[in-house]
Amino acid sequence: MIRIEIASANSLILAFSYQASADIQQQITSVAHEIAQLEEVTDLVPAPISLLVCFDLLKTDSAQLIAKLEALLQSKAQGSSHPGSSSEQKTKMVSYDPLPPLFTESRGLTSEAKRQIQQAHDSWSEQAPQSGFSVIHPGLMSQIQDGGRRGYQQQGLTSGGPLDEHAFQWANHLLQNTSSSPVIEISFGGLKLQSQVDTLIAVTGADLSLSINDQPAPNWEILAVRAGDRIEFGYPKSGTRAYLAVKGGFQLPQYFGSSATVQWQGLGGFGDQHNDDSPCTGLQFGELLPCNEQEHRSNNQLQSLIGKRVSSSYIPDYQHSLSLRVVLGYQRKLFSADQLERFFRHSYQISQDCDRKAFVLEGSSIKPQQSQSTEQGLALGAVQISDQGQPVIAMPDRQLLSKCSILGCIYPPDLGQLAQRHPKTEVRFEPISLYEAQLQLTRLYRYFR
Repeated sequence: MIRIEIASANSLILAFSYQASADIQQQITSVAHEIAQLEEVTDLVPAPISLLVCFDLLKTDSAQLIAKLEALLQSKAQGSSHPGSSSEQKTKMVSYDPLPPLFTESRGLTSEAKRQIQQAHDSWSEQAPQSGFSVIHPGLMSQIQDGGRRGYQQQGLTSGGPLDEHAFQWANHLLQNTSSSPVIEISFGGLKLQSQVDTLIAVTGADLSLSINDQPAPNWEILAVRAGDRIEFGYPKSGTRAYLAVKGGFQLPQYFGSSATVQWQGLGGFGDQHNDDSPCTGLQFGELLPCNEQEHRSNNQLQSLIGKRVSSSYIPDYQHSLSLRVVLGYQRKLFSADQLERFFRHSYQISQDCDRKAFVLEGSSIKPQQSQSTEQGLALGAVQISDQGQPVIAMPDRQLLSKCSILGCIYPPDLGQLAQRHPKTEVRFEPISLYEAQLQLTRLYRYFR
């Protein structure tokens, strides 16, 4: 028996009920192979007795995909139990070799992953522009992010991507870039760049005291820069993370379909990041961020873009009180009504223990009536309840499996709001229906894509 449950606004959990662990793994691998062929599916995370299925909301919704998966599972069950099938034929119908891992917790990137990274880097080096932005000072933590990796979670690679997708999308949208073009994510400021080209840039997200040639410059607006200009970020006035996009996007190598930096997995960045003695990091002193020149001084079309600004109604107030909307998942049943009421009634503080993998909150503890003993796939925004009863929010660089009980998932745009808050900021939770979350997300994704 396989149950299909809601995990988040854009993911489902397939829960397998079998006794023999070997049989479960064979079934999960077989089902994963079939589901991976569906165009709506963006990623899969196999676990010991479950399968997390992530999907594209612009192509389907939970109800449609559940119906499709139920039909697929029924078809497989009927095919494998056909009266005329031999035992050998039955095995062939349901057995597939699992995809080889590209990353494991114990060994890191596999030799095959390193080979592919080297190949991608060498290919990029041959054609990358030789000018762009030079890094004078990398700041506290500045790194390349794009829309994130899709399709590699079942091989051990997490998605990465921007902490604040709203700000990331607006930076590219202003400049008419593709929605997943690489940008610089600047955390807490300090980044200093010098442009070697004439081009257009946009900075969105946190107010990090942006200046060009020592003159204050606005966020959320298209700015012209010329060769020799210095772009500097101070330290936070409001928010914590800013996004710098350049017209046409930074021309960077793609590792497994993405330029996104995931430091703990050794992905992204420049140079021989696959070498054990050269771990993947954020931007470094003296690096060149290549991009193509955009000669705006003699191009009327580019001239017309300068000064274009995001409407104030779309610019968040990062100092405003924050309520995180939660799509409750199937494991809400593990918590009593009193525990759920406590979770939504009390406020929590953002702890110091926060990074791109997870945000840990501190406050009134809650406990499930029944503990979660097996690992399960971890969707972006998952609200895990730790052994101490505290919420731990899964962020873009998350681990892929968790043994914690998962109460639900944060509505994706609220994750960006959370990422913009400083430690000790108070936040609250409120429920949002699956229908409302999917409706709003679909509108948002259609606008930017």
